[in-house]
Amino acid sequence: MRIILGTASFNKNYGIFKKKNEKINVSKLNKLYYFCKSHKITYIDTSPNYKGVEEIIGKSQLRKMKIINKIEIDKNFNQKNFRQKINQSLYKLNCKKFYGLLIHNPQNINKKNIKLVISFLKRLKNQNIVKKIGVSIYDDNDINKFWKTWKPDIIQLPINILNRNLSKNNWIKNFRKYKIELHARSIFLQGILVSNLIPKKFKKFSKIFKEWNKITNNKSKTKILYSLSYVKDYVGVKNLVIGFQNLKQLSIIMFLINKKFDNFNFLKKINSKSNILKDPRNWKYL
Repeated sequence: MRIILGTASFNKNYGIFKKKNEKINVSKLNKLYYFCKSHKITYIDTSPNYKGVEEIIGKSQLRKMKIINKIEIDKNFNQKNFRQKINQSLYKLNCKKFYGLLIHNPQNINKKNIKLVISFLKRLKNQNIVKKIGVSIYDDNDINKFWKTWKPDIIQLPINILNRNLSKNNWIKNFRKYKIELHARSIFLQGILVSNLIPKKFKKFSKIFKEWNKITNNKSKTKILYSLSYVKDYVGVKNLVIGFQNLKQLSIIMFLINKKFDNFNFLKKINSKSNILKDPRNWKYL
C-alpha cells in the first residue's frame, strides 16, 4: 500500500490545517512532513494548477518527498514551452527531479501531437529528470486519446463509491496487463463522501446521501473506512492519493488505512448514473 499526499486543497480557504481565511504556512507544512515521515508517507502529488502550492512546498520540508507533478500541455504542443513549465515547477518546488510527471489535461492530446509528446516525455526519463511518465485521466474519452499509441508508466484516475465508471469495465484489467502503476484519486469525492453535511446544491441527490448516511450511521470514520476499502480492497488499487482537511483527519485516515472491510453489498443501494454528481468538473452546473 502506498499513500500519496494530495495537495489540491492547500490553496483554498478551507481544508488542511485551516480555520476560515487562515493561510497555510511553512511551519504547518513542516509539521505535516514529520507526521508523514513517522507514518512512512514518502510521496506527494501536486500541480502548478494549484495556485501558490508549489512555492510553499518548495519552502518546506515537503520538498524532500518524492514528487508527482501534473502539468498541462497545449494542443499545439511546443517542446520549448513545455520544458519551460517543467523548469518553473522544479524551481518553485526546490527540487532537481520528479518521481512522476503526468499530463494534467489529456483532452489536449491529439493525432497531430501525440508522438511528439510521448517522445519528449521519454527523453525526460532518459535525462533522469523524471523517473516515470504518465497521465491523469477522468474518463474513457481521455484513455481513447492515447491508448493505441502509448502505454504510460502511471495512470492517475478517479475512483470512489459513486464514481465506478472506470472500475466497472475492463480498463483496470487492461492497465494491470501492461503493468501500469495505477494511482487512485478523488477517493472521498472532494470530501463529500466523508462529510456529515452535504452542500445545498446537491439537494437533488439527497436520496443517495440519505442512504449513504444510513449505511454508515452518518459517522465520518465509517465513511472514511468504507471509502478507502472500496478502492484498495474491492477495486484493488494500492496507490492512493489522499486528500484531507487537517492533520486530525489525516491521522484518522492513517489509523483506518490497513483495516479491512469486505461487505460491499451496500454498493447497490447508492449507485448513481449522474455524471454531474460523479465528476467535480460538472458541479458548476448544479
